[in-house]
Amino acid sequence: MQELQSLRNVGKRLSEVRTRLGISQIPFAETLGISSSAYKNYERGEREVPLKLIIDICEKYEVNPAWLILGKGSETQVDIGEIIEASVIATHEFLSSEHKSISPERSGKIVSHLVNYALQEGELTKEYATSFLKAAI
Repeated sequence: MQELQSLRNVGKRLSEVRTRLGISQIPFAETLGISSSAYKNYERGEREVPLKLIIDICEKYEVNPAWLILGKGSETQVDIGEIIEASVIATHEFLSSEHKSISPERSGKIVSHLVNYALQEGELTKEYATSFLKAAI
């Protein structure tokens, strides 16, 4: 039963990607090089989406694989540069607001943790960064 629900969840997220792009099922299937009936089965959660197709969708449409497969993080792929920048800014702003100073090594470890978290979750929320920084400093 859980496997069926998982297939349906992936199918729902496929539909969300397609809808965001403003493409109906048949043209979307054509861009992926698959039959419309196969695509419809994936979107309805009646068949497991092949890994190669997931990779194609993620690459062609900049979809975050963790989101498409597991529903974790944001729909679009994350940009590592943006994640690093957001992590550094969050750390700096927190330290400034708390009137605290830490060593560059400690700051590097904190930023590294925030980056790794964002890569796993698909995003770095201000709430998570703040709560982590409060605990870490």
